[in-house]
Amino acid sequence: MRYCTGESSVCRRAAPQAAAAPCRGLAVLLPGFGYGPDKPLLHYARKAALAAGFEVLAVEYGPLPRDRADLARAVRDAFGPALAAAAAQLDSALAGRAFRSVFFVSKSFGTLVAGELTARRPALEAKNFYFTPLPAALPYLAQPGGQRLAAAGTADPFVTASDRARMRAALGDRLLLFEGADHSLEVPGDPLAGVAILEQVTAALCRMMT
Repeated sequence: MRYCTGESSVCRRAAPQAAAAPCRGLAVLLPGFGYGPDKPLLHYARKAALAAGFEVLAVEYGPLPRDRADLARAVRDAFGPALAAAAAQLDSALAGRAFRSVFFVSKSFGTLVAGELTARRPALEAKNFYFTPLPAALPYLAQPGGQRLAAAGTADPFVTASDRARMRAALGDRLLLFEGADHSLEVPGDPLAGVAILEQVTAALCRMMT
């Protein structure tokens, strides 16, 4: 799904031209298994990108194989099809365009897709914001160079204390770690704390995009 800036709320894709005007950038939203672009973190990431003058691509993976009882197996089975879908949609968005920058905003499973796209396409020099990265994304977080931030919670059931320590070692102060926050960066029983976290991570995104 494509979102465009400008006076019109309709995204009109014109035929490629020889000298397309450069756009501020392309922000690519890469969702998690059950956390789509309509959920708070990605919804406000989209708003931040549009406010900063970016065009937004919300990747749709399509039907994915998923073993709900085994997260590791679900990730292995879904990764290939999701990566292929994301790469095809990214290629379509980039075709005939002159974006000044590319920004991947990913959530959970999507952090693996974003990391692999970044690794396979170094010429894009993509920036990354990883929301609640899974442990399998650690190799991407530890890659040298590149501009990246990550946000995680200490109460995320999919990430151990050891995993968080490794993320901290890879990212240093580029890891925004929120006490008591779960895999959605919400604090059970304290809705205002979740809103405060949402404000902080959205502000961090805005700073990266300006």
